[in-house]
Amino acid sequence: MLNETQELRALEQELIGITSGGVLANAKTIWGQQLDALRPSSDISTHEVAVKYRIIKTDGGGEVPYNHSLTPHLKEVHDACDDPTKRIVAIKGPARSGKTIAFENHLLKVGMFGPSRNMLWYMHSEPDVRRYVDERVDFFLRAHGELWEKRDRAKVPKWNLRRVDGGLWEWLAANPSTTRARSASLIVGDEIDAMRQAIRDAIITLMRNRQREYGSQAKILVASHPDAGPLFGIDAILVDSDMRVRMGICPNCAHLVGAAREVTPDRRMVWNMAELMKQGEDMPRDELLDFIAEAIRLICPHCKLPITNDERLEMRHTAKWMGLGQTIAPDETIIGDLTPKEIAGFVFHAIDAPFDSVAELARQWADAKLVKDETGSTAKLKEVTVKTIGETYIEDEAGSKVRQLLETKVRLIDTGYSMGTVPRGVDFLTGFIDVQGNRFEPVVIGWSGRTAESWLIDRYSAMQMEGFSDIRPGLRLADWDIIEQILNQTYPLNDGSGHVLGIATMGVDTGGVPGVTDNARRWAANLFSRAKDPIPAWRIRLLMGDAHTKGDFVGAPRTIKADKAGREYPVPVLERTTNVTELKKIIANRMDIAEPGPLRMHLPVDVTDAHVRELISATLINGKWYEKGRNELWDGWVGAEVCRQLMAPENRDIDWEKNKPIWAQPFLPSQDPAGSGMAAPPDDFYDRLRNFNKGRGRR
Repeated sequence: MLNETQELRALEQELIGITSGGVLANAKTIWGQQLDALRPSSDISTHEVAVKYRIIKTDGGGEVPYNHSLTPHLKEVHDACDDPTKRIVAIKGPARSGKTIAFENHLLKVGMFGPSRNMLWYMHSEPDVRRYVDERVDFFLRAHGELWEKRDRAKVPKWNLRRVDGGLWEWLAANPSTTRARSASLIVGDEIDAMRQAIRDAIITLMRNRQREYGSQAKILVASHPDAGPLFGIDAILVDSDMRVRMGICPNCAHLVGAAREVTPDRRMVWNMAELMKQGEDMPRDELLDFIAEAIRLICPHCKLPITNDERLEMRHTAKWMGLGQTIAPDETIIGDLTPKEIAGFVFHAIDAPFDSVAELARQWADAKLVKDETGSTAKLKEVTVKTIGETYIEDEAGSKVRQLLETKVRLIDTGYSMGTVPRGVDFLTGFIDVQGNRFEPVVIGWSGRTAESWLIDRYSAMQMEGFSDIRPGLRLADWDIIEQILNQTYPLNDGSGHVLGIATMGVDTGGVPGVTDNARRWAANLFSRAKDPIPAWRIRLLMGDAHTKGDFVGAPRTIKADKAGREYPVPVLERTTNVTELKKIIANRMDIAEPGPLRMHLPVDVTDAHVRELISATLINGKWYEKGRNELWDGWVGAEVCRQLMAPENRDIDWEKNKPIWAQPFLPSQDPAGSGMAAPPDDFYDRLRNFNKGRGRR
């Protein structure tokens, strides 16, 4: 009872805060800002405001005007802040690269020239917020007379609040309480990777929720060192952006090159650090660091010639941003339009900024690397890589995993077969269907009977079928009938015999959007119980994944007789809850095997990059799988492995050389193996299926 009372009191205080005007602007203020937004805005841009008006406080307490020549890379960031087609501006980069200054410049434009806006500025801790407010906020207002004149002269209720031109500006530490019950059309997230994990991983959603009433007037600005990369934080946001990198002209060969890790290898400058550290491996520490600082050079990937620090500084002034959708022409100019994205993404690198010489950057990095080699601790090396250099740091274990993932296609591709055919070595097929809100995602895997060596046989999307409307697995039971056709697909052996092999058993995902679980169970019960050509229950496995680490891999079957409303199915069905955490470890370990033989995985020669990305979408961190992007092939291989185990191919009674079980026997397309329940579909059925779904998920 005490806890309930405390919760009620906390809610009461929150409601008081919301209605008092101390947290939210009142209705009059919000509508006033909406009307203000409809008035013609000044033609002046954020960049023009920065160049003409911005005054910056120096570390020593002095004042200097904004100098575009020091940070020429910020102009495009300023322009993106003004661009109404860009809902979000995201910057990844090192300290002292202008990330915060760029967003302050946009706030200056808003304050000086309107339209009036509420603004929320989030940082990762209250001490950081207090330091920022004490050192910069009031100076920012006083140094720009127009802002100082537009401020509300009444005493503000809190140290972190300012009212300017009718807008409420608030600086906050990001936490569960500050990211709700507030509203602003302009929201800034400063160093989001340093925020607590629950906030960091949901930062864009949390910010969007604070902007629902502002529509097209809403703007989100986020920036950070990539502390949480490569899977989370600013790196995760940039994945969905137009991903712009800075490209400069090599002074030796006039090719466009860049320093960011996101630049393609054939265009990325690297430094000769490895060579220098090897040359000086017998030197005393201080002598080695001096040697590196003196001899370090950037190396052009084209001409292989060194680029000096002075040349690097000159390159900055003619450098250009290049993003998704753009290419480099033969004359080394950037051509094409950026791919339309609501997120403008910018990747800064310390090499793009003038504040540290290459020698100083190299000295700091080499010193941190020596600490790691001597102590095993990666803390200092990560600090320098992330905050000083501005690159995502990948620890050794994660780094080897990432490299392994990037090399997966090269390691696993089998030139002996193509997608949709059965190569030598395959004894039987299992499949799995991942159920999404608007489609089914089939995966078919071929297996060696004794060794669990596996081959990807097929992977496609079924979003629509001839005679059907768009698939909605959670809404329409009839849509599930498509799976029977997929189950009965056969695949030609590539030995020239004319024989085909059917799918022995197929797992079907019973989790997902509302309605899927009951529809899956009722569909399976209908197939098992129908009077004409019932499907044997062993050919369809109802599977529900569980991310917890306990329990049998394939799970014990449980009998389900009725839906949640008590309506009985025609016959009971069996469903299993699988231990996907451990099963994914099994598949991940198999991906490491390069030599053909037991447990090795094979990809067809014509596998698409998109499908490989699905296979490598998950990373194990602290015992938990994190998945980024589409992962249907990854989940499909795991589900097919469950089906393989349920067929018990290692059974000693099975003679894989002389007497394969009926569900593993190839047959001519006109035949139906007796008792297998594998009805051969029309010869052209799957060609028509694929053509019909072309462009609807098949990649």
